Amino acid sequence: MKPRTILIVGWVVFLLYAYPGYLGPGAADQLIDARTGQFTDWNPVMMTEVWRLGWRFIDGPSVMLFLQSSLLLAGAYQLLRQLLVERTSAYLAVAILWFPAVIASTAVIAPEPMAASLLVAGTAALCATARAWKVVGLALFVAAGGMTTAALVAALPIVLAFLGLGVLRAVAAWATVVIVSLGLAYVLVDDRTERPALERAMHDIAGTLHFAPPLPSDQIATLLDGCPLAAPPSELQQRANRAYPKPGRYIAGASRLFEHVDAEHVNTVIAARDRLVRAQPRAYLRHRLHVWTSELGFTKHWHPLIESFVPARVDGAQLSYLSSHSLTQRVLLAPVRWLSRTALFRPHLYLAIAVILGIWAVVRRHRDAAVLLASGLAYELALMFTAGATPQWFDSEWLVVACLLGAVMVFFGELEPRHERIGEQAALGAADHDRVSHG
Repeated sequence: MKPRTILIVGWVVFLLYAYPGYLGPGAADQLIDARTGQFTDWNPVMMTEVWRLGWRFIDGPSVMLFLQSSLLLAGAYQLLRQLLVERTSAYLAVAILWFPAVIASTAVIAPEPMAASLLVAGTAALCATARAWKVVGLALFVAAGGMTTAALVAALPIVLAFLGLGVLRAVAAWATVVIVSLGLAYVLVDDRTERPALERAMHDIAGTLHFAPPLPSDQIATLLDGCPLAAPPSELQQRANRAYPKPGRYIAGASRLFEHVDAEHVNTVIAARDRLVRAQPRAYLRHRLHVWTSELGFTKHWHPLIESFVPARVDGAQLSYLSSHSLTQRVLLAPVRWLSRTALFRPHLYLAIAVILGIWAVVRRHRDAAVLLASGLAYELALMFTAGATPQWFDSEWLVVACLLGAVMVFFGELEPRHERIGEQAALGAADHDRVSHG
């Protein structure tokens, strides 16, 4: 088959598994925002804007599924064809899309899978020789940064290595990507509630109190001055120990820390978090390390697979979007569901592989593989400070994709010198044979 045929068939099989797309947390809100055109900051507004533009052509989540899956497939193919023949590159790109840990997250409509697809496509565009494609690559990085700020960290090693304008110009280009991405994310918001920042601040306060040594009540009162506390300062650490790390308990239940938190308390709570972090930096770092280890799958309660078209808390009829699994989907979901209970769906496996492969790639001078692996590791490290209170499997999709691409590049990069040596030996043998024949 021709490479294009291989890619189309692979994409169609993916759609048989995923169509019209499984809605991740917050995706229902974004679908409503995309339809109404009134954007809030509850979820990454860049994704809502992309959805709004796509909604003009196709209603529902399928337009996002088409976009993020095709970007991932095409980007992986273009990256691999620089190293391999086109047909092999097509087969490997499809294999990466079908890889259980990738297909399960790419099928989910959420900012993080979209960011991973944009990073793959942006890297492929940046590797092109034409200047226009490099501009496209930087624009894709802008969009990826609007999905999650960790993508901006992941873009840095790629821009430094593949932009081809020298270190200073590459850093300037990356800084421009960061400024434009954050700027667009700010100006696109119509209703600014600061809800994500408030939730992260409350989580950080609870986590820092949990890991801090016993603090005097007067110190806690000073550090959390102005916060709508649900208990006297002398009881807050005990409540934090009971509530952590369950975010819903920070504002509800007998162990709640806060009472009636609303928009007027946002700046107060964030300022209190900052004072507490400066006073207890070690406890804050322990809390963030705990968040990171949860993101890596070091937790007992780990449910990575999302297979519902509409989240349980959302009324599908009210959303004007209803769907059910076909027989083909149920068959394709069965092995993925079983594999989701194995180490194949634990991000720490790919973190370890990326570290080992990254060292090997540096030693053996597989530059492209080393850059992708460094990007995946940088993204995952950034999650230590950007991740929310509830870890999700698809948060780490870029690490998984970068690890798979890096592994392919290292493997075939190691085979190439061997093939060259075999070819040289064959040529020398043929030359010796000719000399003997004409002797």
